[in-house]
Amino acid sequence: MEEKVNVVFVDDDPTTLLIAKGCKFDNVILYTFNNPEDCLKKLEEINPWVIISDQRMPQMLGNEFLKKAKEIAPKSIRIMLTGYHDEHVPGALINDASADAYLNKPISTETLEGLVEKYIEMFIQKNIISKYESVYGNKRS
Repeated sequence: MEEKVNVVFVDDDPTTLLIAKGCKFDNVILYTFNNPEDCLKKLEEINPWVIISDQRMPQMLGNEFLKKAKEIAPKSIRIMLTGYHDEHVPGALINDASADAYLNKPISTETLEGLVEKYIEMFIQKNIISKYESVYGNKRS
């Protein structure tokens, strides 16, 4: 039996949450939250491989949420999803390493399905490298 992969999706927009819930995944458990604070309370228990968050939410901005999520789940792949084109957000996310990618809305179920599969692969690769380095050091000869 294959291991189930936990993916977290946070967005205050009910329509976007419905799109996420409409995704068809093999071996993925999708946890959806409309409130980032509620998600943070459950994050350690969920132990997600991938976290996708909206940027503009009334309770907390997505970049703030992802920064806190990184502290709780540092090995996760974190993705910012936004419908707004704030040119400062991607740079800030990259500079403080809160997010691994930045996506624009709107997004379809098909696109989201493909991206989640891509980020699961990224998680696997990132953690294989991390295990290698912990055994052999940073040298890759």
